[in-house]
Amino acid sequence: MTQALIEQSKAITFNNSFFDSFIEYAQVKDTTIQGYKVCIRQFIKYLQDNNIVTPTRNDIKAYVKYIENQTFTAGTKHQYLRAVKHFFKWLASERTISKRSR
Repeated sequence: MTQALIEQSKAITFNNSFFDSFIEYAQVKDTTIQGYKVCIRQFIKYLQDNNIVTPTRNDIKAYVKYIENQTFTAGTKHQYLRAVKHFFKWLASERTISKRSR
């Protein structure tokens, strides 16, 4: 099986130890941790629902529009987007993704 097929077959899932590493980086309060967990799970669900394995900048922009179109309060929308932004900053700091990923 080629590397491309292996990459395509990987499913994005919520990984608790991976999330714990992110939270350690974020240095946030317990209530924020719970909120981030909900927000990151929602983001992963969005990726799964849209068959996105490797999110691009355009996928993230589409997710922002998706959140903006939800009936959440402005504060909740901000929380969802802030969590994803912090998550990607952490991924870049860990060199899991490039800061300039497209």
